[in-house]
Formats: sequence, C-alpha cells, structure tokens
Amino acid sequence: MKKILALILGLILSVSGTVPVDSAVMTPNVSKLSQTITDDFKVIGDKLYGIGSRDGLVLYDLKTGTLLRNYEMGSSYSEMAVSDDESHVVLIWSYNIRLFDTFGDTKQEIDRLEFGPSVMEAFEGGGDFLPNSSVLILSGDDKLTAYDMTTNEVKWMRGADSGKVTTSENYVLVENQNGGTLYSHEGEFVHEWNDVNDISLSRNDRIIVATGKTVDSYEAKSYEKSVYTLQLPAMNVELEPSGQFITVNNMPYTFDLKKIYTNTNLTDASIDLTTGGKYILATDWEYTKVYLANGFTERSVSAYIPSTLQKMTAGTTYNTSLMVKTASKKTTSVKSGVAWTTDKPQIAYVKDGKIVAKSKGTVTLKATYEGITAQRTVTVLPDPRPTDRSWLLSQKTQVARGSFLGSPHKLYGDYTKVKGLAGTFESDWGFIYKGRHQGDFMFTSTSKPQKINIITMSPSLQNRDITKAELQNVFGKPRNINENYWETFKFTKAGKTLSKHYIEEIVEYKINNKLPMYVFYDSNYRVRYISLYTK
Repeated sequence: MKKILALILGLILSVSGTVPVDSAVMTPNVSKLSQTITDDFKVIGDKLYGIGSRDGLVLYDLKTGTLLRNYEMGSSYSEMAVSDDESHVVLIWSYNIRLFDTFGDTKQEIDRLEFGPSVMEAFEGGGDFLPNSSVLILSGDDKLTAYDMTTNEVKWMRGADSGKVTTSENYVLVENQNGGTLYSHEGEFVHEWNDVNDISLSRNDRIIVATGKTVDSYEAKSYEKSVYTLQLPAMNVELEPSGQFITVNNMPYTFDLKKIYTNTNLTDASIDLTTGGKYILATDWEYTKVYLANGFTERSVSAYIPSTLQKMTAGTTYNTSLMVKTASKKTTSVKSGVAWTTDKPQIAYVKDGKIVAKSKGTVTLKATYEGITAQRTVTVLPDPRPTDRSWLLSQKTQVARGSFLGSPHKLYGDYTKVKGLAGTFESDWGFIYKGRHQGDFMFTSTSKPQKINIITMSPSLQNRDITKAELQNVFGKPRNINENYWETFKFTKAGKTLSKHYIEEIVEYKINNKLPMYVFYDSNYRVRYISLYTK
C-alpha cells in the first residue's frame, strides 16, 4: 500500500509541473524488471527478492533485469522476509507462513505459533529476520513474536499492536496507522511515536519520522530529540538499510535531510533506494525500472563563489559561475541551474545569468544551487569612464554633428569605407534594416550612391544602463511618442544576436531641428537602442 500511495504522490507532483533541474548526479537506467515490485522487497548484493505484480515472490538480478526464480504461490501473500544468508526465504499472509529452501521449493508451512498459554494464529503485519540470524520477528493477532526458523522454536511472544515489522542491529520497529513502536530484540519496549504519518528504521538503528509539518531524523539510541529537521509535510518516508539516504514524498534525500537532485525525472513512478543508495527502483503501473545511483557520490554537498568575483568595476558586466563540490570530493564550475541575487540592486544586479556592476559600493552576492546557498561580499569599484550623465552630454554634442560618441563614421559619409561584418536591426513583426558593423555601431545605407543614412547603437553593448529620466534630463522631451509598441527588437552581427530587448515605447527627437533620432525604451523604460537618421 505504501508504494501505491507513493506512486499516486509522484503522479500528483508530475501533473503539478515539477521540472527536473540540472544536476551532477547521473542515474543511468541499467535494467527493467518484467513486472512491478510491490511494497515488500529485500536486496542482497545485486539480487532482489520481492513480491511481484504477476508472479508472487520473485528473485531478480538487478544488473540485467533477469528473473532468476519464481517461487510457488498458493495464496495471495502480501509480505515476505529473507534472512541475510538467504537460507530462509519466507512468504507471509494473514493466516499462513510458507518457508522455501534455496531451490525455491516449499520447505515448511506454519499457521499457528504457541508460547506457553499464548497463541498466534494471524500474521497480518508480516515479519522480518533479525540481522545475521534465523530468528523471524512476526506481527499480527495483536502480538509480536520471535520465531527461530532453524530450531522451530518460539523464543518469546508479547502483546503488541499489529503492524509492519522492520528490524535493525538492536531494535524491532512495528509501524501502524497511528505511528510506530520500538522494541528490543527480546521484545522489550523502547520508544513510541504517536500521530505521525510514516516512520522508518535503518539497519544501523537510525530512524526517520514524517509528520504533517516536518520530517525528523534520529540517530541510533537518541530517540528523544531529532538531530535533523526538515520543515516539510510528508506522507511517505523510507530509510534505505545503511541509513545514509531517504525517500521523502517520493524524492531522494540524505539522512541529514538534504535533497538529492538527479538527471532522471522520477516523478511519474514510486521510488525506492537499495542499500547504500546503489540502485534506485522506480515502479510505475507496469514495470520496475532499475537506475544506477552508486551512492549518489556526485551529489552536490557544498558550493562557493570564486574570488574572481570579489571585486568588480562599475559599468562592467561579469559572467557568473559557481564552484560546486560533490560527495566524491570533485569540484566543478556550474553555470546553469543557479539562482543569483544581490542585496543591493542599485549597486549590482543579476540579469540573464550575468552580474551588472552599476555603481560604487559593497554588495552581497548570493547563489543558490540544488538547495545549497553560497554568498560573497563584493566590492564594486568606481567606473573609470565618464558618468552616464557626462556620457549623455557628450552624445548630445556628437549627434548634433551627425554621429555618436566614438563612432568612426558620420551621417552622409561614404558607406563603402565602413569596414565590418554585415548585420541587421530588426523586430519580430517585420521591421528590418541592414548594414555593416564597425566598432559598437551599425551603419546603414539606403541611397545611391551609397551614403550613410542611418547609424544605430545599443547602450547596453557599451555597458551603459540609461534610464528614460536620465536621457530626458539631457535631451529634453521628445517631439513624438509612440507608446505601447510591444515588439521585440534585436541587433545582429554575422547572424549572431548581439542584444535582444522587448520594446514598449519609441520616441523621436529632432537634432538641430532636422536630424531624426529615435530612442527605443523597454518595459522598464531603459534605453535599449538609439538610431540617428539623415534628414
């Protein structure tokens, strides 16, 4: 039932739009079992004993997906148990226990256990072998029983609420709808959890508990207080036997409740982890697929922002990269899948994965990747270039002369002297004019003989972030305003896009009362393009 609930949860997550993110953890598909494996299974090495959807108790080779053995079934058994040495393989249902030998033949059947005056005749909770032992702990009939399969001896029997049994090096956990109770190997009460959604015990005595608000991890023998807490409501949790990894709401986590991101989208299946996180078993309605995880050694465990981003210069744009360390102690530079922010966007901000240093000051740069956050204090040095206002004043002087600041050519100049690659200035609704790029400018000719009729530039290509207010403070109010333009314009050079912006407003100035100058504003009213025309 737990696996069915996990599968439903996975489908809900898939429908709600969960999208896999970039990750260093590769989980290749190594095999596919010919049927689904339901709740109860045990993996020993690369072999899986499990309750199959069609063949009852089955034995598979996980590396190849080969069905090695199909045990004889006479009833609808729902639980199973296998001893560590594989000498005892047991099928359990409500009123019968069937023991198989190493060849898969029925060796013994049990429908009643006695211990003094006490009798156990129902086994609805199933059972589990104590580690490295032939002693099977059984739950049912409001009792908990220890039965030695080798000696056919009931070692003890006590009253207890029935539930799913999991054993560890020192304890026995009985899970039921209300919570879970922990006992010693001798059946002595140890601890109890009430009103929880799910609970799981690892082989080395670690415990994970899910509630309507949190997921809590408990170390061995320290069950009064959790050592790790995740603020997340969870219906389903499962520790793999080594206690290193957990599934929480059908997603893999480490015991310290750090989420593990994989390159495989598993949200449309119910997942289980084998010992040490070697394999991921992903079960849908038809099959169980086997993915190699190798203990998630390439999972991200820490990150830092490189020192090359410690100092920046205002007016400059910087590429971002985050250094991520994995569990295998590798360090790689990660660019995609990282969320970057700054605490003072007026000094430096992040756009399209790049950091724009805007003005002198100190800013905290923060990067978040796969649940890991790194930050660094960044000093932005003054821009050695003229201020934006000085730059605009110089531009005003230059455009009055028929050019832009730094332009190698002027309007009415000889177009054949423009030395550069071909490009375009175009919109997604069909506006386009062509020209040649030289420096930071594109020159266009629409006349014969060829004279320069249009010069276009993009302030962002010169690392200038000019606002509408700043431009109007220098150039004044425009003659004509075309609002609500709603087009995307781009600047291209040799087929490559140099800049691309959504333009909401285009205004016209008349320089010296004759030269048209058009200014293109984006939705944030920042200057993205300026075109200077002949009369």
